[in-house]
Amino acid sequence: MRHNKKAFTLVEMLVALAVSAVIVSATYASFELIKNQYKKNVDVTLLHTSGRAIMQVLEREIRMAGYEYRDGNGVMTYGTIIGPLVITDSGNKCCDEVTIIYDEVTDTLNAQGVVTSSIVDRIKTRFWTEAYSSTKRGSRFRLFKRRTILGTNNQLLQTPQVGAKEVMADFIEDLQLINTSGKEFLYAAGRARVHKYDTTTYEWIESFAVGYYPHIGAMDIGSDGKLYSVVAKNGPNSIQIVNLDAQTATFIDPPGGNNRFNPGLGFGPDGSLYVNAGSSEVDVYDISTKQLLRTEANPNSSITNLTNGRIDVSASGQVCQVPFGTPTINCTNPTMSMGRSGPYNIVKFDTQERVYATKDSTGTDIDVFNVSTGAYIDSIKVGINGQSGSSNTHGLANLSNIKKLSTVNIVLSLRTKEKYGKNRQVDKKDYHSGNFIFSKNDQYQRDTFSSTVAVRNL
Repeated sequence: MRHNKKAFTLVEMLVALAVSAVIVSATYASFELIKNQYKKNVDVTLLHTSGRAIMQVLEREIRMAGYEYRDGNGVMTYGTIIGPLVITDSGNKCCDEVTIIYDEVTDTLNAQGVVTSSIVDRIKTRFWTEAYSSTKRGSRFRLFKRRTILGTNNQLLQTPQVGAKEVMADFIEDLQLINTSGKEFLYAAGRARVHKYDTTTYEWIESFAVGYYPHIGAMDIGSDGKLYSVVAKNGPNSIQIVNLDAQTATFIDPPGGNNRFNPGLGFGPDGSLYVNAGSSEVDVYDISTKQLLRTEANPNSSITNLTNGRIDVSASGQVCQVPFGTPTINCTNPTMSMGRSGPYNIVKFDTQERVYATKDSTGTDIDVFNVSTGAYIDSIKVGINGQSGSSNTHGLANLSNIKKLSTVNIVLSLRTKEKYGKNRQVDKKDYHSGNFIFSKNDQYQRDTFSSTVAVRNL
């Protein structure tokens, strides 16, 4: 008996193989597309989750700034907080940082929910960013947090308990914190000229000729908004008073025409002008009457510091000085040393806890440091953008009309870990706060988070 056995021909096998290959390729392509879209969705979700989490932490901490615990009798456990909220402006770059101080209370409850005891710690928390780069995921910033215990067991610690440096988040592109209104400017005295700089952009604004060549030493701006310095006025030294608006000068001449005034002066907490009179004496003047009030024959260090351009004291009590011939600025409370291009001859604080330092030479930049950490922030470039390259700096003074507000604006920008799709243009929106203006053109996905926080205790 004969049986017919049917089978696929070679042509049919080739056709089937080709169709199967097309189906498998299409399936793999779809799988890759779905997988990439899934990775993108997870990445963007993590971006949003991280952004919201960072904002919640910052909002909670900032809201507590300045809280001072009082016991049942209304007595503060640790006393008044100095500098409860200090924001360090980064200028036109990433990123601002903030230091917050408040009292943290942990209550112990009994079975009925009644507080039986409380533990109160005074806490200082700092948030800041540092640049980070990797081959796979490019350059960005990481956000850090450090918690320091300033007081515990009802007493302030002589040596604070500094906590670990914790990474809060990665892929930060900008963090701006604003709780002030107004502006602050830095003034420098050159050879019979005054130079004005913007402390937000660290750029030169203008220079104008006035008065006489100032001696090296401290100079200061009084409550009348005028710039005071000791100058060589055709003979004996005089106190030069510059009206910064009218760009004119008047003088307080030494009594009797003698050469009593030496380089260096400053305003004390009482609003009086303290002038170096030589022979370890300091003359004290009323600037409204321009009359001598008294002479301090044996002035203490807080008075002599006012007249020394190499020493300055911040509002929070930080004392910094520039020793002769060294490239550093030495500070106490806390103790640190910072520097970049010294040796410096002049040092000056502003109201935002930044310290400025420069040499006494032609065209020398003014370096800016964070006094809380000693980190270099930026430099005011002398002799560019229209300013004469022969400009000198013989003294520094700051003028501020900045007012602290009871709110803080927070603007946070993040990007994804990976790149997706085509390059896209991303510009910072002008309705977002902060002076860092960035523009990006790449494949990263980005988002910006913003919030306004009411600070309860300011």
